[in-house]
Amino acid sequence: MDKMPLHALLLQSIPESIIVLSFSLALLGLRHPWHQILVAGTATSVISFLLRLLPLPFGFHSLLQFAVVLLIVKAAFKFSLFKSALMAVICGATILTAESIFIPIISYLTRIPIEVSMNDPWLRILFPLPHLIFLAFVTYILSRYPLKIKVIKQDIADKLAGFPDNVIFFVFLQLFLLSLGVIALYFYLGRLFPTEEFISVIIFNLLFLLSFVATSVIVLNSLAQQQAKEAKYQAMEEQAKNLNELYNSMRVQRHDYVNHIQAIYGLLQNEEFASAKQYIQTIYRDLLDSSQVFQVRTPEIVALLQAKAGKAERLGVVLHIEADIRFERDLPLPIEKFNEVLGNLLDNALEAASEAEQGTGRVEVQLAILPTGKIIRVSNNGTAIPPEEKDNIFRPGFTTKDSSKHSGLGLYSVKQTVEKYGGLVLVESSEAKGTQVVVLFPYKAFKGSETNASYYHSR
Repeated sequence: MDKMPLHALLLQSIPESIIVLSFSLALLGLRHPWHQILVAGTATSVISFLLRLLPLPFGFHSLLQFAVVLLIVKAAFKFSLFKSALMAVICGATILTAESIFIPIISYLTRIPIEVSMNDPWLRILFPLPHLIFLAFVTYILSRYPLKIKVIKQDIADKLAGFPDNVIFFVFLQLFLLSLGVIALYFYLGRLFPTEEFISVIIFNLLFLLSFVATSVIVLNSLAQQQAKEAKYQAMEEQAKNLNELYNSMRVQRHDYVNHIQAIYGLLQNEEFASAKQYIQTIYRDLLDSSQVFQVRTPEIVALLQAKAGKAERLGVVLHIEADIRFERDLPLPIEKFNEVLGNLLDNALEAASEAEQGTGRVEVQLAILPTGKIIRVSNNGTAIPPEEKDNIFRPGFTTKDSSKHSGLGLYSVKQTVEKYGGLVLVESSEAKGTQVVVLFPYKAFKGSETNASYYHSR
């Protein structure tokens, strides 16, 4: 790397380091005293100036400069090693991107070739001025109006600590590598590249292109892992919500039970036997309406259905459950996964049915056995799914409801879980018949379900 003149250190390098550090801190929404930024920026430029004096192979100076920025940021701002590396990557990506964009524009407007500007010591100070002014302006705006990067929902983000920083790190690392490749081309044009053979430039950029692809794979993998975690936490929240609904339902039932007992006791005490008989018959008929729930023997499923029955009552929706008593035997998936699937389907159906005309909302649940396998059929008479949105309902993050209250991961989670255990999900929707979701577990999916079978038979 070429040596830096002293006047370039004072007039260009130090101001550049201060501005870029300020921009990176502002981008991350961090505030630090100006004297710390001034000291860190000055130290970075001075050490970089000294490194350029060392007779190192081409490219090693850049690697050392990255390490210097990381260590200075860590010491000056007391950041963790990861956040210091994130700051170093943002600083490098920012300055390289700004140079790769602004330098060609300035060269075009001034009609001064890039190779001339890069070999003239004073032009190398003047050419960066526009992008430094731009970065300073953006830094000022960010300090006044902090940027809030909403990568995922805030309530989930609290549980997935570090996810936004991870994504930002790899995105800026990609930007850094891409810009470095462009700057390498400028070095070649300015005859500052260590060799004049163009093949060397191609190899140099190819290495960075491969690095770019590698970081892209890491980003996609990180996103997939975090999405899986988000779905997991949503399932945990759903289970907690189901338990809370069951608790509230039991409180209501207990309250009603006490009232019924008191009413029957009063009628018997007053020898109103005919009225007491009629009262008991009425209560018995009400119990028959929900008796299908208790055909299910697994306590976890019973608890879920009771909780959803309470929710249906609060929403003014009729919930009808039809369950084959043999359905629970040899389920191809764990009970908690089954409840996640059924709970998500019921929530969607109940909310859709609650939008029907007053008192007409209806949800039907069928747990049945077919010659081909076992099915979960959940239907509702609410508003049909628009045909143009039918292909999107299983896409993560997609929701037709209020996005501030719904994550759009319910049906996505259902599909992922069902397919993981060898099943498939079918959806039919029309204005005339409403919406029906069918989950089918073919018998071929029941391999390895001995655990569930023994769990059932042990009851």
